[in-house]
Amino acid sequence: MKLNKVRVLHNRCVGPSYYKIGLETGYGMDEVQPGQFVMIQIPGLADALLRRPFSIYRTFGGPSKPQAIEVLYRVVGKGTDRLSYIKEGELLSILGPLGKGFSVAPDSGLVYVIAGGIGMAPLNFLILRLLDKGFDTNKIRLFFGGRSISDAVLMEDLKPVLPNVRVATEDGTLGQKALVTDLAETEIRQTPPDMICACGPMAMLKKIGEMALQYKIPCQVSLEAIMACGLGACLGCAMKNTLAENQYVHVCKDGPVFNLKDFRF
Repeated sequence: MKLNKVRVLHNRCVGPSYYKIGLETGYGMDEVQPGQFVMIQIPGLADALLRRPFSIYRTFGGPSKPQAIEVLYRVVGKGTDRLSYIKEGELLSILGPLGKGFSVAPDSGLVYVIAGGIGMAPLNFLILRLLDKGFDTNKIRLFFGGRSISDAVLMEDLKPVLPNVRVATEDGTLGQKALVTDLAETEIRQTPPDMICACGPMAMLKKIGEMALQYKIPCQVSLEAIMACGLGACLGCAMKNTLAENQYVHVCKDGPVFNLKDFRF
């Protein structure tokens, strides 16, 4: 974990309300795990001292270029709206990388990656990391769910490298008109995977958790929660673990990625 002032390399609008911001963090690729996040202090806000959590979308750079991370975000409120106006060359204060990420071994077999909306961000990083480590593309099956075709930008970077992509949208403007969990369950019945990795809205993750238990499939989920510190001190992201009586977890410190053998919603 590092507290840094970092230079903004780019901050581009990539679709309706979606942006990608590149930050020169100096993190080497091996220092960041898919599923981890950073807390960004956004200047110009009344509550500017409170940082906002953002999943890491990918790392980039190399020996002759700055080592950096990219964050994919959607403008949904005052904080992300202000962030969208940050310019290349400005400095931001960030804390990270934080939290526990996904753990997928190279010999894990068939992996179903299930994403809902902006939940694609940490899963994009996971897939790119698996491919970088030599994982067979045919052993990764991506299921993406969005509201409409306007969310297609969320999986744009994976189209050239990943042949097995299933898409569902609520209005049917892209892929099937269905819930992404329906698509995934249909294929689970036909070809059960060896592991599921998922991120998205809580209702989606609860359904995936139920499917994983029903079909006895190992499952890791990345949870989203309101955070103020990112370190487990403020208790803002505390969530009950129904596997144990009176036990709570901190999404920022104990997660955000949880293995469902240890955790239940």
